[in-house]
Order: sequence, then structure tokens, then C-alpha cells
Amino acid sequence: MTTSFVRDSLLYADALASERLPASFHARLAAERFLVDHEVTTKPGNEWEFRDELANRAMLFASMMPNIKGPEAGRPIELMDWQKLVFANIFGFVERRTTTLRFRQGAVFVPKGNGKTTVSAPLALHMTFGEGEGGAEGYAAAVTRDQARILFDTAKHMVSRSAEMKREWGVGALTNSIFQEETASNFVPISSDAKALDGLNVQCAVCDEIWLAPHQRGLRCAYHRDGETAPAVPPLYFDGHRQHLGHRQAALGLRAAGSAAKSGR
Repeated sequence: MTTSFVRDSLLYADALASERLPASFHARLAAERFLVDHEVTTKPGNEWEFRDELANRAMLFASMMPNIKGPEAGRPIELMDWQKLVFANIFGFVERRTTTLRFRQGAVFVPKGNGKTTVSAPLALHMTFGEGEGGAEGYAAAVTRDQARILFDTAKHMVSRSAEMKREWGVGALTNSIFQEETASNFVPISSDAKALDGLNVQCAVCDEIWLAPHQRGLRCAYHRDGETAPAVPPLYFDGHRQHLGHRQAALGLRAAGSAAKSGR
């Protein structure tokens, strides 16, 4: 049964693809790809499936987090349609009969002031603390540590203001880290400085304008690792970019990893 969050994502994607809503070329392509990918998963023998409940769980989690700034501060987040489409893309598509994400890298291009941090912070918290990965390492990354703290501080304030995160999830916040003692998992801010990237075992890296960083290759190398250090839950690399696409409109780029590369999309 299609949930309301997923239904909204499908309706929004269809409105963009059919040009019933104004959209940039790349935003329309992202919507078209989502609809095609979703349709393909219904065909027998396809190695991927779309799990409504997984996408819905991630969006339900995000909608329970409080807004931190502006007139809605303190109230639960109400995801915009483009944000629902991002969550549906990332968390809905999985390898059939498993919960292994199809897409391991995502890049969102959205105008400034349209909720990039609002969607990134809950996404990072859910990936780091909600996937059952022991010792998960989540990172808020940017060109400078001060810039990375913008996202980190938003996530920290969300945790501090959410009684359920502390009571049900056992997640707490310190000055420079968000942690979960039961799983020994943590989420911290880092810069793109190459020295800071040595030895990272990334579960989730949420980046802000990381393409501007002179050492961005180091972060990507920290993300692409295998062997004994690889986590049971494949990592997610999520990058946000400011672009002039139109009000409350986003273009989404996705990249599969591992066996997902066989899909050819």
C-alpha cells in the first residue's frame, strides 16, 4: 500500500515530468528518472524493488524533528514536495529481498533558503542512528569546519529539542558530537582538510558545497573503502549545492555503487 509521503512524491514527480509545474531541465529529468525507476521495480525479475515502508519511515522520522529557525521554530518539520522526492529516491529503492540501498551517493541542487539544511540534518541523523549499524560514523562535511557546523548545529539542536530522540533512541548531544551509547555511533563536523580525513569509516557523509573544497578527493576516497572496515549498511554520501533553479525546486543527482552499478542508470 502506497503511503501518503510516497504518494506525494509520485504526484510531485509526475507534475514535474508532465510540465504541469514549472521546473528546470535537470529537475524535470530527475522527476522522469524517478518515475521510470519506480515503474521498472514492478517488473518480474528486476533486481531492485521500491519499499514504501522504508521511504515512509525515513520521512516520518524527518517530520518528527523540530524546525530550528524562522517562524516555524519549535514546530515539527513539514516536508515540502521536493524534500519528499529526495527521501523517496534515497531510501525507497533497495536491492530485492534486502534493505541495501540502491543509491549510495546523492547530490541536491536547490536555491538558497529553500530547506537544504532542514532536509539534510534529519537525513544524517536517520542514517547514522536509525539503521542499526554498530559504531556508525556520520559526518557533516564542508570546506571549513565552521561551515560544517551549520549543519551539525542544526542536527544537534534537533536532538536537544526532541525528547523522543533521547528517550526512545538514546541519542544525546555534546558540544562537538552527537552520540548513541547503545551502538557506539556518533555524528561530528569535519572540514575537507586532508589530514582530518585519515582513517574515516563513513556510514553517512552529508556535505555542504564540498565541490569547492581543494581536498574533496580525500573525502571521496574516505567514502570509497572496502574490506574489513566496510559497514554492514552501505554508506551514503549526500551533497548539497546552491543553484538558481526557481523557488522551492530541486534537481537531484544519484549514483549507484557496488552491485547497483549494474543497473546502468
